[in-house]
Amino acid sequence: MSHNNIGTIGAPPFKLSALTMAIAVAIATQPKQEDEPHWLDAEEGPLAQRFDNFLNSWTNDTEFTIEHESSDALNLYCMTANSIPFSFRRIDDRYSLLFDNESESIQQSTFEFFVEQLKFLPL
Repeated sequence: MSHNNIGTIGAPPFKLSALTMAIAVAIATQPKQEDEPHWLDAEEGPLAQRFDNFLNSWTNDTEFTIEHESSDALNLYCMTANSIPFSFRRIDDRYSLLFDNESESIQQSTFEFFVEQLKFLPL
């Protein structure tokens, strides 16, 4: 991944290994524990709720694509799951989720949570 220069890494559609899929499903269905809040707890918008429902629909057969672009002012993750596009975007100090042809501001912690989980996927 490029961190300082604008660059794009594209990957062809792939099916996750059983272990990686287990991690992805764990992201989507992360149980709420008292000492560890669910990512959705930090969000208030309706798009985040619809996105959470989308995450919960993933199965072992879900195919993913991921592209990443970054610079000092931009960090963009464009993805698809079963050909349905979504992305996480940081522009300066603003963070957003793009899904279902809509965009919604999200918390920095939500953006960082998903970016951290992407480290487990084969980019």
